Amino acid sequence: MTVDPSMHMMAGLHDAVLDPREWPVVLRSLVETLGVAGAAYFVRDNRSGAIEWASFFGPTTGFKSEYLTHFSSLDPFANLLAQGAPGWTRLTQSLPAPMLRHDEWYNDFVMMSGIGDVVGARLASVGSHTAFFGIHEGIGQNQIGPSGGPPLDRVLARLSKAADVQLRLQSLGWSSAVAGHALDQLSTGVIVAEGSGRVVEMNGLAEQILRRGDGLAVENGKLRALRVFEAARLSASIAAATANQVGVSTSSRILIGRRAGRRSYILTVTPLDVRFGFHDDPVALILVVDPDERSPKANELAEYFGLSPAESRLAAHLVSGKRLAGISSTTGLAVSTLRTQLRSVLKKVGVERQADLLRVLASLPSSPTQGPAPE
Repeated sequence: MTVDPSMHMMAGLHDAVLDPREWPVVLRSLVETLGVAGAAYFVRDNRSGAIEWASFFGPTTGFKSEYLTHFSSLDPFANLLAQGAPGWTRLTQSLPAPMLRHDEWYNDFVMMSGIGDVVGARLASVGSHTAFFGIHEGIGQNQIGPSGGPPLDRVLARLSKAADVQLRLQSLGWSSAVAGHALDQLSTGVIVAEGSGRVVEMNGLAEQILRRGDGLAVENGKLRALRVFEAARLSASIAAATANQVGVSTSSRILIGRRAGRRSYILTVTPLDVRFGFHDDPVALILVVDPDERSPKANELAEYFGLSPAESRLAAHLVSGKRLAGISSTTGLAVSTLRTQLRSVLKKVGVERQADLLRVLASLPSSPTQGPAPE
């Protein structure tokens, strides 16, 4: 009775999709069922052409490091599979013998590891990555044929589905990690909440703001303002942003007062038009600006406009809302000295009026907060 090799690897294949470290189990099962020397699974970055990840079973296992660091860049078979049609392809039938006789990859990697021929296939391509599979026949070993018949074709179909899922999971994980890291670099707090106010997600700065508890907080999983009248307005804004009212503008802006006389948080609440496979309820995007955190620092202003240290400090005071008299009182500098510095700042920034200066400075991005703000 003909044995279907695809049945022997199914249990391990599901595990390998979720954990690439399990691929050797799949390769071993397939090698033992087909009676071949070995097998390999590769993931290639199409942007660089480099093999990003590989799993080997059989005589090539001991050459994995050499393959990844040297031979992968010389591998003509991988390039052939990347450009060819789907399906099994035999190495010695697809590349001319004279070329292989003088090929470093073939002689010093394939032949040196005891492999006489390779039957390979492109499994899947997702985004910038492509997965390949290779079945290794030992020197002098009977050939399994480039197609292998129905059982091996079923193997290809199952491997292709598994590789497609794995690449998609990898792509989603990478995108999610990048997006999360990017959100944490913003100088704006980002909160995603359901219509009830239940928080779904937030970035690092939003977490810092909520930990302060000086204007906003999360209670029982729901976002709320500490002042009663502001809490009611915030709840209404979130509910409106998630109401799906066609043709109605549901974005709103709110000032949330803070304790200790600090400047109010500036909130923008707007619909976030996304749907998750496991989460169909509409959600709102809440952007929280802390004017103190958003204000560019003196060293940033110096870098932007070539300001001197004294001019940078003056500009930072101005953008924080202070007047010359107050700055004079704080720094001990005469107002006349500050006016001289201000004229120099206006010239370097390229504006003529203080109002225009403040508009330019307020529009500058600021560096992300590196830790919790001092209380």
